[in-house]
Amino acid sequence: MILPHNPKPIPHQHIHNIPKPFFTTNQNPNPLPLIISHKIIQHHNPKINVQSSSQGTTFTITLPIQ
Repeated sequence: MILPHNPKPIPHQHIHNIPKPFFTTNQNPNPLPLIISHKIIQHHNPKINVQSSSQGTTFTITLPIQ
């Protein structure tokens, strides 16, 4: 599953903080959708990769076949 997020890139120093509850750099934060998504995905033993550049951020989620 590949999820593009193009509004703006995520700085490299913040990528490791993405799964932390309520972490945000936004002025008007709403991190709840990301937190919920993370919990659902973690339940399925995934591999999550985040790539961020000046063109935006892409989350790649790989789930095992069971």
